[in-house]
Amino acid sequence: MPFRPTASRPNRRSPLALVAGHEEWSLRSIESVLEAHRIDVLRAHSGREAIERFRAARPDILLIDAALPDIDGITASRLLRAELSDSSTPILLMTAEPWSRTARLEAFRAGAWDVLTMPLDAEELALRVELLAQARLETQWFAAAGLVDEITGLYNAHGLYTRLTEIVAEGTRRQEALACIVLAPVREAVIVETPVAHPKSASLDQMARLIRGAIRAYDVLGRVGPGEFVIASPGSGRTAALAMASRIAAVAQTALGGVAGDGDATPVRVGCYVIDDLSRESVSPVVVLGRATMALRRAESAEEAERVHFYQAAEGD
Repeated sequence: MPFRPTASRPNRRSPLALVAGHEEWSLRSIESVLEAHRIDVLRAHSGREAIERFRAARPDILLIDAALPDIDGITASRLLRAELSDSSTPILLMTAEPWSRTARLEAFRAGAWDVLTMPLDAEELALRVELLAQARLETQWFAAAGLVDEITGLYNAHGLYTRLTEIVAEGTRRQEALACIVLAPVREAVIVETPVAHPKSASLDQMARLIRGAIRAYDVLGRVGPGEFVIASPGSGRTAALAMASRIAAVAQTALGGVAGDGDATPVRVGCYVIDDLSRESVSPVVVLGRATMALRRAESAEEAERVHFYQAAEGD
């Protein structure tokens, strides 16, 4: 029988933001803006102080000046990300000058969620921080309700079913498309709970971070098996789903390591199920997941090294 959550959400506390910067007037200005939106603020004047305050208070979101006096913002992001037990705490870097594409990519690899160029629009900043912080609190609630995988911080099967139910209902009202993507390693590749020194293995947490980096912020990511990950992508048609699935397969191959001399062989397979208009086709979350998984199994059994396989009705239900 499909899982249907019954837990109710508790009263939410105010989000807590940690703001680190070397200019007192800037810190006070950001603090004033955020507190006006009922967001509590901790201030830090250096990267090391930010790490100490983070360890003590475990804030819901971090805003880090890229020009800290002791360490640069990218290094601070990397150190703070290493302190996190999961990847659900947003880190925003703030810079006085626009960054090059190379610098921005380096920041994202260090664990930053975004790079904001100052001066910042007060209302936009407050709304952005509020949205991300509330999402962090929501993740904590899901974990408490038993809807989140403890190892990766992603939705578990129960949580995924809950979110898919909401997505299908919303997409039906809006006449939107939906893509469901299921990723799994082939036999030669190994995904383990903890990192190991093996060229063809990756930790679950590492895979979760890499896949999250290859999808959009509002796509839903979950883990449903030892090494199987599911992405539900609202509004994505076949073209967008193929592009996303190819990106995910590429980052997974990077993490797991290719096998020299295997030609087109890849250590992962991906199954996709796409609905062009949810209002025209009545489907349940179970059907959505089931058909995407069927496509994955077809990809796994294909003789050719085919990364991505789409579900087709002729394959049967």
